[in-house]
Parts: sequence; C-alpha cells; structure tokens
Amino acid sequence: MEGSDGAIKSNALTMHINEAELEKESRMMRGELSDMDIRDMMKKGSLHFEPRHRRISRKSEGKEKGTKEGHAKHHKDLLRHQHQMHNQPEEALETIEMPEADAAQTGEGQCLPSLQHLTEAERRPAKSPRHFNLQPPPPTQDSPPLTLVCCHTSNGALSLAVHPSWAPIGAKHFLDLVRDDYFKTDTPFFRTSTDKKSVTFGLTSDVEKSAQYLYKTIPDDPQWLPQNQTDPHQRLTRRGYVSFAGNGPNTRAAIFVLALQNTAFADTVPDTQVSWLVPFAELVGFESYRTMDSFYTGYDHGPSPSLLLRHGFNNYAKKKYPKMGFIKECHVMDDKDTNDNNIT
Repeated sequence: MEGSDGAIKSNALTMHINEAELEKESRMMRGELSDMDIRDMMKKGSLHFEPRHRRISRKSEGKEKGTKEGHAKHHKDLLRHQHQMHNQPEEALETIEMPEADAAQTGEGQCLPSLQHLTEAERRPAKSPRHFNLQPPPPTQDSPPLTLVCCHTSNGALSLAVHPSWAPIGAKHFLDLVRDDYFKTDTPFFRTSTDKKSVTFGLTSDVEKSAQYLYKTIPDDPQWLPQNQTDPHQRLTRRGYVSFAGNGPNTRAAIFVLALQNTAFADTVPDTQVSWLVPFAELVGFESYRTMDSFYTGYDHGPSPSLLLRHGFNNYAKKKYPKMGFIKECHVMDDKDTNDNNIT
C-alpha cells in the first residue's frame, strides 16, 4: 500500500497543466465540467485544484441562537466577513433575506425528522426574496411528493427538501442515487469555486459506483432560474440550492453543486440558458446552514477527481486533507407530506 500511495503522490506532484487544462479547471469550478471533460482530463493526468481559503465557525452567539433574529445576524456576519475580505461595500446587507431566517429548528447535529417539521416557507416555496422574487415551479396533481433527505457529513447534518416540481428528471435521478446507497461511502466536497460561493461533490469512495453513474447522463429539465440583469448570459442561483454540474445540454450525471452564497453561473455554451443548472433541492433547517458554513476551505489544493475516481476518498487523501468536509451517508427521511397533497 505504501508503494501505491507513494506512486499516487508522485503522479500528483508531476501533473502538467497547460492553458487548455486550466480553462477546463475553471469551468469545473463553475459547475460546468462535463463527464467527457473529466474522462479526458483523467487520461491526461492534468486535474488540479485551486486554493481554498478559510473556515467559518459553526458556533452561534449567546441568546440569539434559535431565534429568527439570530439567524439573520449569523448570515449578515458571514456576509460582512466576506465583503471585508473582498473590499466590497456593506450597503446591501440589510436588504438581503436569508433562507435560514425562516428555517425550522433541530438539535445540533441533527436532521429534520419529517416533512411536518418544515416551516411554511420551506414546505411551500412562494414568490419572495428568498427565491429572487420568483415563484419556483409549484407541484401539480401529478407531481411526485416533496421528499426530505438527510445527509450526515463530517461537519454535521444537512437536510434537503427535494422538489420534483422544480426539476422532475433531476430530482428523480438524485433520489435514485440516494436510494441506491450511492452516498453511503465517503463523498468529499472536493472543489470550491474561485469566488468561494459554491462547492462541488459527487465522487464517492465506491469507485465502481462512481464510474457507473458518471456515464448515466440524463436530459435537462426546463430552466427557471432568473437571468442576471447585468449579464444575460448568466443565471442566478440561491444560497442553499442544489443543482447538477454540467457542460452543455443533457450532460447531468452524478456531480452536484451546492451554492454557499447567492451567485451566478455563466452560459459558456451559446443559447443553452445554462440548461444543466436547474435546482432540484434546497437546504432546509437552520442546522443545515450552520453545517454548510462550517466547511473548511483552507487548503491550497484538494484531491484531484482522477485520484477520487481511481481510489475514492481513501486514507491517503484523508491524511493529506484531514479537515476536508465529506458526506458520510444520505438517506430518505420522509416523502409523505400528509397536509400538502402536493398542491400549493
């Protein structure tokens, strides 16, 4: 094993990166790298990671913990820290509505136990600043049920409300992965975007399963995210939204993007409307946002996708990146919203 790990380390240190490969890396950071690109980069052995930068504490402050005002302060403090780091003005902080401000409560480190524990804003997404003042696609009589998924991570619990009405094909595919125990082996958040506003995950430690699903691409769902008013080639995505990564129409497979903050993704393929980046789920429960904000981002580099695809998040990777967050397992908690009947 030592010889094998040594060879992996040697190969990683001698990877050659040219301008074309750097451009591919930049696209992956934006959640736009296709399965074909990943396989091509694996063959060339040129995958590389941009620096991570910091850690946000999961500690809440005093008596504000558990209150809506405390939720707002938590997120404003986080935004203020980021604005100070990037020399950005704070004038817009008071006008931002945080999704965790209306979030349900659980004990520390716990997932929400059922759909009945979600708040009204979480169960029935409505037109509001929380969703860019848009009405997300509402469920119909034929829509599959709203589903609550629990993911236990190295940093704490993530509760996901999977909305089939938002992206029917993507939601079904994600739930199929969960029910097939795809995430029951360690799955690291192996990439952060250059602006630190999103993380990428989906390569599990079960290398056979990763390879199996990496080739199972699915058709796109209708795009409903708003365009960026300052750049119509970009689509806005919301803090806590979960989407598939891709690189053009019908390239979604088993790589996902979690938005750490409100951000925009560019349409690098003409006239595609960033068709792959359609949210199918969002974080619910205040604990989920505390967990997300605690992901460590201090490494100069992360494990390459080629290493993860060949060996998973193995002992070598864990020793080299001991603070890297990863999913331990995901499972369905509830898909029977008895008070909703799937109609808003």
